[in-house]
Amino acid sequence: MLWPEVTKDELKQSSASLEEGTHEWEVAWAALSKKTGDWDREAYCPLSHESWQYLCSFRDRGRWVHEFRHRHHPLKQRRWYVHVPASEGWAPAH
Repeated sequence: MLWPEVTKDELKQSSASLEEGTHEWEVAWAALSKKTGDWDREAYCPLSHESWQYLCSFRDRGRWVHEFRHRHHPLKQRRWYVHVPASEGWAPAH
């Protein structure tokens, strides 16, 4: 078998979701704004009616990362995925 099957426990250890309104939620959105320059946070696109969405958090080379997506960014005029590092020491509560 080329790819071993991932168990639920292994998946829980490598992916997670932020809870809206938590400190890490606010930190992640602030990091997204800083990284993209979208100071209005939503970056609402009047053509597509899309804005930034939090997708998930996952481990990447031993560090937690938060993933965001904009389906049609108003300045880039395309889909855009952005990864921002989690706060130092943050880990999801399982």
